[in-house]
Amino acid sequence: KRKMLVDLKFEALRNEMEAVRALPAEFGDSIRQFENMVGERDAEKSMKKKELSLLLKSVALDQQKSWSHALQRLVRLWTKATDILAGVFDVSAAKYRAELFYESWLILRKPAGRIRIRRIMNKACLKRLVNICANFRRLENSIHKYRPLRIMFKCFQRWLKYVEYNYQHVSKDLKTSVRRRHELRERLGQFLEEYALKSNSSVIVPTAQQVFSSRQFVFVGWVELVQNKAARRHVEWLTRRRVDLRLLRLSFDFLQHGVIRRGADAQEYLRSTAVFLETRASLDLQIWKVDFFSGVP
Repeated sequence: KRKMLVDLKFEALRNEMEAVRALPAEFGDSIRQFENMVGERDAEKSMKKKELSLLLKSVALDQQKSWSHALQRLVRLWTKATDILAGVFDVSAAKYRAELFYESWLILRKPAGRIRIRRIMNKACLKRLVNICANFRRLENSIHKYRPLRIMFKCFQRWLKYVEYNYQHVSKDLKTSVRRRHELRERLGQFLEEYALKSNSSVIVPTAQQVFSSRQFVFVGWVELVQNKAARRHVEWLTRRRVDLRLLRLSFDFLQHGVIRRGADAQEYLRSTAVFLETRASLDLQIWKVDFFSGVP
């Protein structure tokens, strides 16, 4: 088939050539003109093609230059960006290393400090124990001197606290007046003791009837009665005052908390929240009991 196609094309070209040769001479001139015109057109087309190729080359060169500039700029930007990212990464890595070091230090600090403190504390504990033993040895060697002094010092401290407490809460000059009343009350007893001593002796003394009807006996008896009544009156007043103050405190406590305290709860509350006036009344009663009724000077 290919050979037949080639033969057909060749036959057609030969027929065309024969037809051209058979034409007259005038057609030859026109053909040559046509060929010249075609050659000129081909030359113009080739020139245009050359110009177009040169233009395309120049455009391609310009594009290549612009692309090269853009590529260089992109490379510079990329380099700068990579440098910035590398710096950020270095900073973040440094922060991470610092945080990791701090966390590791926090984790290891306690065991290391515990070991260090244990060593120091062992030495300090041994020194402290040695000092304690030495102090106890000195105390043991001088216990016969230390114990009486310690007892005296404690007694002195308690006595000072007692004096200060009584000075703050006891009524002024109450102790002096109570002792004075006690001395006045005891005059009848002293008079009777003197009479008993005289009656046991060989000295002539008046009879009991004469003594009991004498002015001195009547006076000292009246003095004793007056002092006992005064003491009873003061004690009753102080007792009522203390009871009234306790009831007043329980009443205010009920108004504040809405709870009625009874029995041991009330006693504990009164003992723990004693006011100044109630404390003064209690201490005044104690002074009357000790200095007047008990007869302790």
